[in-house]
Amino acid sequence: ECGSTFGTFLKERQRDIACKCGHRIDLTAPLARYRFTCPYCEKDTWGQTNLEDPEITLRCRCGMDVGVMWVPKAKEYSELNAVGRM
Repeated sequence: ECGSTFGTFLKERQRDIACKCGHRIDLTAPLARYRFTCPYCEKDTWGQTNLEDPEITLRCRCGMDVGVMWVPKAKEYSELNAVGRM
């Protein structure tokens, strides 16, 4: 509801999660996969998101932001500079 975005690592399956504003975010809705290799630290990162924009920015564990875009053929978000290689 507040429009903020955040990432978290869930050790166990959860049905929802609380935002800092107090709103509960439903995690039972379909989630989109993402996968990227950080261009700064070269760490391979993957996970799931409830974002639905054509291009999104995700934060790597090294603290740098990495742009990814939806790749319909792969049915996942992938790093912008790797899209041409698919």
